[in-house]
Amino acid sequence: MQKILLGLYGTAGSGKSQTVKLAYEKFKNCHPDAPHAHFKKKWDDEKWDSEEISEDEEILVRVKVGEIYIGFASGGDSREEVEYNLRALRKKNCDIIVCTTRTKGGTCEVFMHTDNAQYLRFWMTTCIFQYAVEDPHKVPRLQPEQEQDEKQRQEDHNNTAADLIIDFISDRMD
Repeated sequence: MQKILLGLYGTAGSGKSQTVKLAYEKFKNCHPDAPHAHFKKKWDDEKWDSEEISEDEEILVRVKVGEIYIGFASGGDSREEVEYNLRALRKKNCDIIVCTTRTKGGTCEVFMHTDNAQYLRFWMTTCIFQYAVEDPHKVPRLQPEQEQDEKQRQEDHNNTAADLIIDFISDRMD
């Protein structure tokens, strides 16, 4: 099987981590008997366990389905974090790794240069809209009633993106 890295990229606060966590939960529900191991940080390469993690923590987890290992890493805000997550999941022989990165800089560089010979890379974005304004740094402020609609739209998008990730993984496992 060709090993695969799927990078979910986006800006800060765009829903990357939530989407990967949601994809992991959906994947776990599709494969309830599959053994999974959560990786507890602070950064001890040998400390894998099956303890659940709280909702506000980033995840680093490996799931085994048949002979295939799938890794999920929701933290991707710094070069060091992406480097660490990919190293840990590669060390645990993951065939498919789903991780997060920013849109540019060190996180993307690490993603693009990790085991070039061994992993085929795919990118997916969390971006769902762009404002049409003259100055992109002056995004219009949402009214309170609009904020709830925007939050629901982001949650719906994260849910759809998580489904696409699950479909992507399932297609590669066949």
